[in-house]
Amino acid sequence: AAAELAEVRRAFDITYSRVAVIEGRDFGFDAAGDDRLIAAWNWMRGYVKARAATIDQDDEALRAELGTLKAELAENQTTVRHFAVTGLQEMIRRATDDRADLKQLLSNFSLIAVVMILVLVGIVWVLALLYRGLETRAQMAERAISNLRTMIEASLDAVIVLDAEGRVTHFNSAAAMIFGYTPDEALGRDMGAMCLPERFR
Repeated sequence: AAAELAEVRRAFDITYSRVAVIEGRDFGFDAAGDDRLIAAWNWMRGYVKARAATIDQDDEALRAELGTLKAELAENQTTVRHFAVTGLQEMIRRATDDRADLKQLLSNFSLIAVVMILVLVGIVWVLALLYRGLETRAQMAERAISNLRTMIEASLDAVIVLDAEGRVTHFNSAAAMIFGYTPDEALGRDMGAMCLPERFR
């Protein structure tokens, strides 16, 4: 009889542990949408919690309910196994869905990254073209200014270039000979002050 009680306690402990593991794993029976499965699962959880007090009784009290407990445990083993298998299937399904979602997310991210890289490459290419164009224009402008200075300096006529305020910006050698100022002396000075007598200003 003592061995039989120990066997019942061991069988109940296995059932209780399986229910606790299933409950702790959150297999999602409540979200499964199957009303019969949800009702059966809630009954099983209530059963093991209620019967835990019975199993914890002394041997004499437990012996009085031994037959009922043995029948219940034998019947519930299949039910608990069904819950474990169903729970594992639900976990696998959810893991598969999560994997598919992650794969789609990574695919979308990769596509966005490729598009961004292509956009950046395009921007760099456009900037390179703009820089090359600006550099070419700067070289052309510098060459034109250099040619203009050469022409002004080589001219036999006096060439004086003034800014908007009448100050000298270019003063060639012929102008220096006529007006008696070196280019360094003339640059930046007021042309009126340099060339017109005091009484005509």
